[in-house]
Amino acid sequence: MCFVKSEKFQEMELSTKDGFVIVDGKKIGSNGKFLSVEKYKDGKVK
Repeated sequence: MCFVKSEKFQEMELSTKDGFVIVDGKKIGSNGKFLSVEKYKDGKVK
């Protein structure tokens, strides 16, 4: 499991693509399961 300090997390670029949450160009998840969204499928989060 990976932990990120809140200051560093705030600096990361968050977005969604094809219904998945993307941080710094990579999907958030582990063990083949990824964080997904229902309402906003594509775009910048911040």
